[in-house]
Amino acid sequence: MTVAERYTNEHVAQYNYLATWFPSVRLRPGDVGTFNNQRIFVAEGAIAGAADVPIDVSPATMDFSHSSAKDFMYQIKLTGEANALTPHIPLGSAGIGMQFSGEGAVFFQLGGVVHERVADQIALARRLLKLADDGEWDKSWVVVTEVIRASSAVILVSQSKGGSAELTVDADLSVLGLQALTAGAKTSLMHYSSLSTKIAGASGLTPLFRAVRVKRRWFIGRRQVAPAYSSEAKEIVSSDQIDMSSVLEPVTSYAELEDE
Repeated sequence: MTVAERYTNEHVAQYNYLATWFPSVRLRPGDVGTFNNQRIFVAEGAIAGAADVPIDVSPATMDFSHSSAKDFMYQIKLTGEANALTPHIPLGSAGIGMQFSGEGAVFFQLGGVVHERVADQIALARRLLKLADDGEWDKSWVVVTEVIRASSAVILVSQSKGGSAELTVDADLSVLGLQALTAGAKTSLMHYSSLSTKIAGASGLTPLFRAVRVKRRWFIGRRQVAPAYSSEAKEIVSSDQIDMSSVLEPVTSYAELEDE
């Protein structure tokens, strides 16, 4: 399993969210793409009229933190203190030392998180089914329906079992702990070893997302809607009532991406 696969699989298993790779890739609701052979989402465009798709944005912000439980440890270093995980941080500075004991192990801290989602997913289902019925939709395509956007982020992924990181933080770590990394304080990656991914202090990232696809029942080939369902598709598209679950299905595990 590659580092990228472990990273993306871990977030699906823990939080039922798909993960962008690299984490700095930016998405918005309405983006369309496919998953490559490493199960990494590759954006290819957006649904027609995506700029006019209403987006709901959560009114409140939150913090989001994750680490690979069995393969990650950390120590907080207060000013004037020293510890084994922060040998490169000066005595007069505060910081956090991290150690990774597994390839692809993750530390993930987001600050100022908001959720953005397609406001009318019933309208989205109607639109996608019409595209499919018109032969303009590929059954491998998925649509991003929700993203987690962060105003600040620290994301570290270990390349080997011996990965490490030391970050200096200009904040009161005795009060904030790990949250200080994304609480607006000045954060710097002082020293690191064997990390495949190093993101510290970035803003506006969308590292986590959710997506849907048109249900497999509507297809008989790569793009073609099954003729037996064509009249039903037209009826659903024009109906005042629509059961979204009869048209779309969430992508909640990578196993679902394999063609049936």
